[in-house]
Amino acid sequence: MLQTLPAYHAPAREAIWPADQVERWPIDRLIPYARNSRTHSEAQIAQVAASMKEWGWTNPVLADEECGVIAGHARILAARQLGITEVPVMVARGWTDAQKRAYVIADNQLGAPRRHPRWRAWLCRSPGRASRRATTR
Repeated sequence: MLQTLPAYHAPAREAIWPADQVERWPIDRLIPYARNSRTHSEAQIAQVAASMKEWGWTNPVLADEECGVIAGHARILAARQLGITEVPVMVARGWTDAQKRAYVIADNQLGAPRRHPRWRAWLCRSPGRASRRATTR
């Protein structure tokens, strides 16, 4: 006997894309997360600032509906260093405080060097050498 499967209902767009629009906000509107466990050295901020000067701003700050920063603290510090007064922001709508805290921790851990200690260094070299070596592995 043929069994009928229940209809598929895609999750609401808000569940899949809680932050799907980039807005420009004055940098002073953003409130750093007071309990952020990750800190950044002056050298790290200088590296982020140099990257922004080279390629522009490529990754928006993630903030909550009350202007609290969830991700992007280093980018904000680098922007201040560069004199940038408006920044791209995506707003995570509908997140609970627990979800925001969990995301802050996860985002900081994923970006920490100790989490990804192995590099395929040969891929960081010139494109010609990396592509030749990739075919031999």
